[in-house]
Amino acid sequence: MAPLLQFGLINAVLATLLAGVVSLIAWRDRRPALIHLLWILVLAKLVTPPLVKVGVDLPLPTRGGSVWQRTSPWLPVAICGIWGCGSAVWMTRQSWRAWRFRQLL
Repeated sequence: MAPLLQFGLINAVLATLLAGVVSLIAWRDRRPALIHLLWILVLAKLVTPPLVKVGVDLPLPTRGGSVWQRTSPWLPVAICGIWGCGSAVWMTRQSWRAWRFRQLL
């Protein structure tokens, strides 16, 4: 199970980086056919095996306890806080764009 998890995480990270590049290109260039093709490449990256082998050991749970028991007690709180802040920023941005769109109508 560990290699499958590692392949999934590597694919997710690489697809996220690729999606960021595609977002920048889409923001800069307004050709729909090119942007569509690049997003299809991002989706294809998610379902293909990883191209790069990264030698990172994942902290998998053992019989002695879970990963969360061995890490710092504030780590889950920090992760949730970062996720919540990102969600708030995204919702604010989308609300602003919706308001601007409504003003154009």
